Amino acid sequence: MNLPQKSKHQKFEAQDLKRSQINAAKYNPRIITDGASKRLRKKLKDVGLLTPLVWNKRTQNLVSGHQRLSQLDFLEGYPKKKSDYILTIAVVDLDEKTEKEMVVFFNNPSSQGEWDISKLAVLNLDDKVSFEAMGFVATDIDFLFEGDERFAKSFEDSEGVKKDKKTLEEIKQVRKENEEKMAEADNANFYFVVVCEDEEEKNSLLKLVGSAPSEDYISADLIKQAIQRGGFTKTLKNAA
Repeated sequence: MNLPQKSKHQKFEAQDLKRSQINAAKYNPRIITDGASKRLRKKLKDVGLLTPLVWNKRTQNLVSGHQRLSQLDFLEGYPKKKSDYILTIAVVDLDEKTEKEMVVFFNNPSSQGEWDISKLAVLNLDDKVSFEAMGFVATDIDFLFEGDERFAKSFEDSEGVKKDKKTLEEIKQVRKENEEKMAEADNANFYFVVVCEDEEEKNSLLKLVGSAPSEDYISADLIKQAIQRGGFTKTLKNAA
């Protein structure tokens, strides 16, 4: 009996490595908020690491898993409390240019799928899987389900959620004010049009300024606040 052969497209081998052998890619443009870091850390603590990190043996750089490794270090107490620990890693052999391509590709929303909203709703309403456990925050759910109260109420009023709800109320107020302005005036003297390359770029820009992807109009104040926060500066630096 002939056994199936390993896929020719699998380009990694599993190997146990010391943490001290793994270097973070210093050029990695991926960043993470404090809130997202805490959610990732909690999930790793509660459920564990379920997929291997990817490591390039030519450079000893991490290709995928920077944020997970950072939170594992925190949980393991490395390097302050523990001198080293072992991880089973997916080892690859890439040239430097391909490595850099893949560091971005693995986390690029443009190369990933989108949410099927109806299936997310079923998971939450029928299967009782909380959005918080799936890694969402209140603002995510309001954007995805356009303020449907059935889902917004699934979050407890923790300090983080209270902050998210405050942001939601501000977004809704801006939406209402913009609709009123457009109803009062037929001229275009008080606004200008920003042309994005595609819908994904539009959604990324709206998210950057703290607005919902479904919005067609945003206030100048949101853009000013994003500039003051340094959001545009970070984006330009990351793009460079």
